[in-house]
Amino acid sequence: MLFSGEPLDDELDIADFRTVTSAQPRKPSPQLLDTVYLCQRRQNWHHEYALEQEHDPVEFVGSARLGDDPAQVARNMSSVLDFHVRDRSDIANWTLAVRRFADRADSKGVLVMISGVGGTTRPARWIPTSSEGSRSPTTWRPSSS
Repeated sequence: MLFSGEPLDDELDIADFRTVTSAQPRKPSPQLLDTVYLCQRRQNWHHEYALEQEHDPVEFVGSARLGDDPAQVARNMSSVLDFHVRDRSDIANWTLAVRRFADRADSKGVLVMISGVGGTTRPARWIPTSSEGSRSPTTWRPSSS
């Protein structure tokens, strides 16, 4: 559509959880779309690789349902990944905790993707507007620092 008179309608083809309230999310930025598409390409590659290598399906994927008790789902996840709250107090910082979590998930056959904010974009921080209060992460603006 190089010579199209209208911009392309870029929509996320995944659930959009960028708002806490029932407000309609903003149109996705090109950086967000790039990040989503990159992750989807990696996911597709990993799926094909797992099929070619005849990996067993990851049995816990799809085991939780929307109506399940979130606390029970969290306990099940902690158990499957052997990543419990009591063990996390021994980890020196959050970076090491994320690394341990990723290692445990990877060992169970989960594709783990860790990246910065939107690939190579500047870090962003949440700045609430007056109507959002202080606990609704719905507005993200580039950090000035």
